Amino acid sequence: MKANDKLSIAQVARLLEVTEQTVKNWILWFEKTGGVTGKEFPKPILVQAGSRCRRYYLKQDIKLFKKFKLQRSKRWGLMADFNAQRCWGAYGKDLLERKKRGLKYARKHKAAKQDRNA
Repeated sequence: MKANDKLSIAQVARLLEVTEQTVKNWILWFEKTGGVTGKEFPKPILVQAGSRCRRYYLKQDIKLFKKFKLQRSKRWGLMADFNAQRCWGAYGKDLLERKKRGLKYARKHKAAKQDRNA
C-alpha cells in the first residue's frame, strides 16, 4: 500500500464537503457505540507517529463515508444524545438530565413579567 492511498481526516472532510469536526464526531460516536449501530462505517488504519496515533482511511472508504453522510435523517436520532453531550456544552448536559426526568426543555421558562405600569 502506497502512502498516497491513505487519507487523513482532513482530506476525507474535504472530499465530503463537511468540516473536520463533523467527521471526527462521526468517528468518535461510532467508536463509542462499539460499532453496534447497524450502520456501516470504515475502519481506520492506525499509524503511530511519535506519542500520537493517527487515523488514516483508504480511498475506497470514501464511499462508506458518503453513504453515512446521506443517511443523515436515519441517524439523527442515533447521534442526538452524543451530540447534545459532546457538542452543546452545559445546555446539552442539562437537556439530557431533564430528558431523563421527563421534562421537555433544558432551560426553565421565565415567568411573564408583570406590567410595571399597573
